[in-house]
Amino acid sequence: DILLGLLSDVLDISKIESGKMELNEKDVPLAASVKALVQTYKFRNNKNVKFNVNIDPQIDFDVVADQTILNQVLLNLIGNAAKFTGEGEICTTVSLIEEIGDYVNVGFSIKDTGIGIEEDQLQSIFESFKQGSKQTKLRYGGTGLGLSIVKRLVSMYKGDIQVKSTVGVGSEFSFNMMFKRKIEDQK
Repeated sequence: DILLGLLSDVLDISKIESGKMELNEKDVPLAASVKALVQTYKFRNNKNVKFNVNIDPQIDFDVVADQTILNQVLLNLIGNAAKFTGEGEICTTVSLIEEIGDYVNVGFSIKDTGIGIEEDQLQSIFESFKQGSKQTKLRYGGTGLGLSIVKRLVSMYKGDIQVKSTVGVGSEFSFNMMFKRKIEDQK
């Protein structure tokens, strides 16, 4: 599993860097997709962690998106939150930032009560093969590619990602993505 994960990450980075990552877009029920994804994580995690999801009631429409890419971004961030949160809560929030013609700018946030990230590590956390401290790498493992991939996938949808964190309190990763709104759902 570890080797397959590493190989998959390396292939993803290679495809993105070479411009060969193709979008396979279709209609995606955004709210239902995020809820289902968080629900599956509840069953995968056996820790004392509560998973919450908050969806803006304005997001009652489908978007045209690559479901695999959206899932990869969310699974990576929720997976990291679960990995670094022994107990407490992980909250996934989705909100409508703005509507621009046929497009919607959607904000996502994954906030946890985990171990947090050292302030001096926050600047490089999205670089390839970078992780938190050496102690974190030794204890939790990983390749340091996940967040780099996430940043690049988010940028494919004209988005940006940020992180706020306090050691011992938790972290919050927030990002936005610009999607075309499904035709029938447009106002």
